[in-house]
Amino acid sequence: ADSCAELIDRGAQVRILATSREPLEIDSEQIQQVEPLTTESARDLLVDRMTANDLTPPAPDVLDQLIQAVDALPLGIELVGSRLRTMHAEELLTALASDQSALEPRRRSRRRETSTPGRHRTLRSVISWSYELLDPDEQSLLLRLSRLPAPTTRSTARALAPHGDAELVEELDAKSLLSRDDDGRYRMLQSIRRFCDDRLDADPATAREVDDALVDWALVESPPILTTAGAVFDRQRARELDELSPNLRAALAAAGRLGRRQDRAGIVTGLWMLGIDVDARRWYDEAVAAALDDTDDPALSAVLIAMSFQGQVGDHADQQRQQDLSARLDRIDPTGSSPVRAMFVIGEAVSEMVAARVFELPMTDVRTKLSDAVR
Repeated sequence: ADSCAELIDRGAQVRILATSREPLEIDSEQIQQVEPLTTESARDLLVDRMTANDLTPPAPDVLDQLIQAVDALPLGIELVGSRLRTMHAEELLTALASDQSALEPRRRSRRRETSTPGRHRTLRSVISWSYELLDPDEQSLLLRLSRLPAPTTRSTARALAPHGDAELVEELDAKSLLSRDDDGRYRMLQSIRRFCDDRLDADPATAREVDDALVDWALVESPPILTTAGAVFDRQRARELDELSPNLRAALAAAGRLGRRQDRAGIVTGLWMLGIDVDARRWYDEAVAAALDDTDDPALSAVLIAMSFQGQVGDHADQQRQQDLSARLDRIDPTGSSPVRAMFVIGEAVSEMVAARVFELPMTDVRTKLSDAVR
């Protein structure tokens, strides 16, 4: 950057075209962000490389999957085109699903590549070179964000930043390790995410630190509730939780890996509004069941049972599931005094009332049961 600034200052007619990992931040700089190729352009490039090597392009769906595996990056597509000379497309696609080193050139080819910088020879080496240039806190935030499968809001990214350093998010964006959508959300390329996964797999201590940060973030986003009393459904809040749910589920998985059982159960209680949503209900029930197996706190268990039971309505009602929940409640509330017990009775009474109306049966017993539950 200093050299470029000096050249421009000394020569009025000097123009510099530079490709760079991040802006040079010198006067008069104009930045053109280089995005991944469009699917059509990426497809044309890969077909062109295969045709030049007398290779027959695979089926369109396989072609598109190969492109997606390298995030439609030109370098990745060039490497795929080269590797297809020695591997079938389906074989390479399978290899790329778990191992980016599948794009590394053959040993003989590597010996010949003396004119190519090492960091440009494979997609992984490009990412590794860029990662190693980051400050430790920037590396930590990148690894934390890599665990989140869905696009990340600025507030979430900042909340996960080590020491609450909000500027770290902007640094990762400026250094091309995150990309920002039109709606302001941050995305991470799959190739970068896989690189981070490998780093975490190789470093259990760092992986634990990353998981701890995710759980702490989720406890703030979905604060535990200890009672169902006063819980009011808020449609806007439910939408916000639904948008966050893929990343919150990643945090639940992190809590499971860490053995932070009570925290996982607490986060689940804070997500109770999702139990009403038909799309989220099934995975939410599974999360409640897992949390119930983990916690030995009677009050927390009662809340979890109530949260799960609220979703047992309509097409999603599961008789076996209701019996299991009722049995769990019996174990923590043998006297039947818990308000949660009334929820079960009311639910049963409503079902029986519907059946009585349909079949024109007496409703005296149903009304008595419902009245007792309400009292």
